[in-house]
Amino acid sequence: MSLKQPLLAAVMLASLTGCIISNNSPSTTDVFTVTLNFSFEGTVNCFDAGVDHVRVTFDNNALDSALVPCDSKFGVAAQYENVLAGTYSVLLEGLSNGTAVYAGHSTFTIDLGRPTNLSFDLPAVGGTTELVTNFTFAAPSGSNTGGMTCAQAKVSSVIITVDNLQPVTVPCHDTQSSLDSAALTGITPGSHNVQFEVRDSGGATLYASEYDNLQVNEGSNEYDVNILGVAQGGIQLQWVFSNAGSCANAHAVDVEYSLVDPEGRLFKHDTVPCADVSGNNGNATLNGLDAGLYSMTSMVAHDSQGYPLYSAGPVYGLYVPAGDIQAWQITLNPGR
Repeated sequence: MSLKQPLLAAVMLASLTGCIISNNSPSTTDVFTVTLNFSFEGTVNCFDAGVDHVRVTFDNNALDSALVPCDSKFGVAAQYENVLAGTYSVLLEGLSNGTAVYAGHSTFTIDLGRPTNLSFDLPAVGGTTELVTNFTFAAPSGSNTGGMTCAQAKVSSVIITVDNLQPVTVPCHDTQSSLDSAALTGITPGSHNVQFEVRDSGGATLYASEYDNLQVNEGSNEYDVNILGVAQGGIQLQWVFSNAGSCANAHAVDVEYSLVDPEGRLFKHDTVPCADVSGNNGNATLNGLDAGLYSMTSMVAHDSQGYPLYSAGPVYGLYVPAGDIQAWQITLNPGR
């Protein structure tokens, strides 16, 4: 079981029954009369639900806020006139003596051909919904898996912000489950914006990503999330010879290598001196790399005539963490 961190229930957001989700912007000068009908976990009777008012708050003040008395056993509604076509996001709260006992956040679109009589069934605050996020870092484009682990990314904590609520900080690696994941409870069902900021043990932010319209349903919801590096890193390729030790003993004068980036593209093909100026085995150090998992397709050591004496490869999973230079030692064996 993943570590669970409750969100602040009094201001939780949710996308509610009956709404229409869209990304359209206002597109016409048509105006509409829009009716918002409210119920509370299936109950329309205000008295049975224990609700005395419904508070309506539109994001960015797109429409006027309202405090609607809830004093009917037949339900309650708020009607807006002269509403322009467009997409609106609204926070709806069922109040009891000023405290939100039901709450939800919805996005809906008003336009020609779309309904204007909308129904919202508000869930009770403090539900049992769970959002589990499995972390990977700098995975290939289009994938939410196959990147670096928390340990490889050299990070320790993840700050998760849901819909601009109070951020929740969780360990990147959950020791109870031995997984790179975290679970948040108390999120009401709906479509949410979730932001991830990942820091190392010193507090430096090394990775960050944002997910829009992450759908959370009742019960447990599990998502793989790919969090990208916000700082570049580096890699140092070191080499040793399996039966010779030094470049001099191996009679090697240069080393040729090919490095492939996390997207599978050839990143670097180069030939460098085998030994440094002191006669010790040298290395190839590359800075300014995007974080992720690199691969070395081949490494070949040549003699003074260019003849291949030792080789290695391919080697996969050479991780490059953001904000750091990772050293890798490659063992070269006799032969091409």
